[in-house]
Amino acid sequence: LYRHSVYHLCRSDETVRVSKRQLQNKNEIMEKGEIRILFIDSHLLARKAIRDILSQDKRFQIIGECLEDDESIESVRKLNPDIVLLNIDMTMIYGMNAIGQILADNPLAQIIAVSMRNTPADANKIMELGAKGYVTKTSDIKEFVTAIVEVENGNRYICSEASTQNNLPDIV
Repeated sequence: LYRHSVYHLCRSDETVRVSKRQLQNKNEIMEKGEIRILFIDSHLLARKAIRDILSQDKRFQIIGECLEDDESIESVRKLNPDIVLLNIDMTMIYGMNAIGQILADNPLAQIIAVSMRNTPADANKIMELGAKGYVTKTSDIKEFVTAIVEVENGNRYICSEASTQNNLPDIV
């Protein structure tokens, strides 16, 4: 049944099914040069500020924003973003669970956690769950941009604020 329409990607010890359409969407976006971003945060002001700043960069297309709830998981399914900026502060448990749900539904989505926490332990924990990037809400906008570009290019990224503290392996 899935022989011709599904590819298998390996992530950790899991095999993930990815449809041809998801791969085609990803390739079409890369040809255009636009990075499609979905921002999930419970604070309207934070969403608006990030949207306004990132929308000034022609490499980025803000395709949606939503609250941290079940709607956010559905939005990832529906919109198929390249990058998900995911706030993990208000309900750390939600953010941690959301990472797994997002990756299970859309293994091509690249998650960058956005947090008020700046400790290496928090950054490492989130990265171990499958996020590809970690930035703090006090990070400079240049660091947000760098994180998005690095993660879209297949790299992992932790902001300097969280990576310069005690005992964080150099992932940048």
